[in-house]
Amino acid sequence: MYQWLQTIEVDPESNPYGFVVEAELRTVFLPFCHRTPELASSYLQSFGDRKHADETRLSILQFRGTLAQAAPKQLADFAIDTLIDSRKDRNRRHSGPLHFGLGEATRAVVDIRWPSGIVQNLEEVSADQRLDVAEPTA
Repeated sequence: MYQWLQTIEVDPESNPYGFVVEAELRTVFLPFCHRTPELASSYLQSFGDRKHADETRLSILQFRGTLAQAAPKQLADFAIDTLIDSRKDRNRRHSGPLHFGLGEATRAVVDIRWPSGIVQNLEEVSADQRLDVAEPTA
């Protein structure tokens, strides 16, 4: 199922059925991806090189299934890349609140890659809290 989903999302012309099945495959894959964390991680990382995948990225953020349990760091990176895509527009900023699920984890390391190129690292961030973060000056 994972291979089929990957194939169809990368090359929609490879779908032999002639109708959209990728959303249905994703809906089946995401709730059970915690059983194979390496596939969940690989799936999220595969979006790094894809072009024109904005709609798919947003649908994954709306329905994450068990991605937070399977690949929490990759999901956080995926969400950041989706919501603040510096490749498209370096001046674009997201100023609203962002929510990241940690699954069963109670702490996380948060790496923020700002569009300016600055990387901000927050160590041992506790779950269930709101953080107000501003881009540091160089």
